[in-house]
Amino acid sequence: MDWVKGLLGIRTLKKGTKIWSATTPYVIEKLLGEGGFGAVYKVHVAGDPSLTYAMKIEQRRRPGKELKLKMELKILLAAGDSDRRCLHFTKLIDRGSRPEFVFMVMELVGKSVKDVQRERRGKVFTISTACQVAEQTLEALEDMHALGYIHRDIKPSNLTIGVGAKRHIVYLLDFGISRKIRNEDGEIKLPRWKCTFKGTVKYASLACHTLREQSGKDDLECWVYLFAEFVHPGGLPWRNMDNTKEVYREKRKAHERPRDLFTGFSRPETCRFNDGSMSAPLDWVQRHSPVTPEQSRLSVRQDATSSRYGDGYRPKQGQPQQQPQRPPRRRSSSSRGMTRSSTIHAISRDRHPCTRKLVDSD
Repeated sequence: MDWVKGLLGIRTLKKGTKIWSATTPYVIEKLLGEGGFGAVYKVHVAGDPSLTYAMKIEQRRRPGKELKLKMELKILLAAGDSDRRCLHFTKLIDRGSRPEFVFMVMELVGKSVKDVQRERRGKVFTISTACQVAEQTLEALEDMHALGYIHRDIKPSNLTIGVGAKRHIVYLLDFGISRKIRNEDGEIKLPRWKCTFKGTVKYASLACHTLREQSGKDDLECWVYLFAEFVHPGGLPWRNMDNTKEVYREKRKAHERPRDLFTGFSRPETCRFNDGSMSAPLDWVQRHSPVTPEQSRLSVRQDATSSRYGDGYRPKQGQPQQQPQRPPRRRSSSSRGMTRSSTIHAISRDRHPCTRKLVDSD
């Protein structure tokens, strides 16, 4: 009960309330949003109202419960210290803690992609806008995976646009359920045999639905659903479903017929890629993926180890492959079906188009 009271208090901080970090006092201006474990406020530095930031506050949880803000801090610190540009991560300004809560201060960003999409005619983006947002999301995922983390909750409300001179940049937010998948040596961690559901039902990958360990490929599967929703006039086929089993069945159908997700392409739109080629986006993804039956079977055999140990795992040269200490089990028909998927399975491999520039020809 005390924890609930503390959470309610965090969500109702009054304008003018001061919160101190180790070095700087911040003044609450207004509430920007709230979630299950805390809230986000617009703040400014005391004595200088021109320095405005976003402050994310999380109530301290019961003993033994991990703070979600801890993972967010790790990722933003890693992005800030990385040699990569990490353009799509907000800049961490400050952080601090109090007996009742912890907080971090970040640069202020604008509307979420979800809000921007709602304001558009028909609630869909043009092909040009959809490709730009999708490209920048892929760049963000490429950076995040290179840092050794997966997001596990890719959706429009976790993407936002910048403000001012950075209004053309898409930012990736909310790393509360992200997971570190590489150890200190840079090797992929061994996966757990069974996991809890981590994600949003509408965009979750098939592995998430079946409570299997997620990896980089699952972030990319979420990205496919995200991209499809940007251009589909009616949204995703399972948009009005609440039953997770029904959603899972619809996603299985989408794996068999991925083009059905992209009916928003009302005419043969083409884009120019950095290799000079002109192609429809989905055709380009498939052309750079193992889509033929022979190639698909080969990729499944080659990827058998990575599917067990995690995306990208390869044993060191000259060393035998380690085996998890668990009796062998028969694969279900649903698991066998997943290995036959074309587009979504293909882009989940190392050849996904994160590093290629995508510019609409219009």
